[in-house]
Amino acid sequence: MPRAALLFAALLLPQAALAEPRWRTLTVEEVATRVAHHAIQVFDCDPRTMFLEGHLPGARWVDPDAIETALPADPEAPIVFYCANEQCLGSHRAAEHATERGHHHVFVMPAGIRGWERAGHRIEK
Repeated sequence: MPRAALLFAALLLPQAALAEPRWRTLTVEEVATRVAHHAIQVFDCDPRTMFLEGHLPGARWVDPDAIETALPADPEAPIVFYCANEQCLGSHRAAEHATERGHHHVFVMPAGIRGWERAGHRIEK
């Protein structure tokens, strides 16, 4: 595609689609280290029934579209969201909501609970 056509197409995209997310990703091992040191608050964005079947140690269940009451009062507190696996986007929505509400240290663990289990980490029920 000619360069001018690419530029024109980019101008037609909504600005939000071009913006980098205001949150970052963490690997399973990075989250495991932070959980072990109690250095991050963990939020599970899966359906509540899946959360009750098993979740990361210390995780709290949260509806990814209604996280206001679950967020820590301190906007500097590190928080990570996860859901089932790489195809689940609930954690991404929750992270976006958290950054929109002024939180600065927001992360997503894309591998989700399935990646956590594949890595051999313990889950809670």
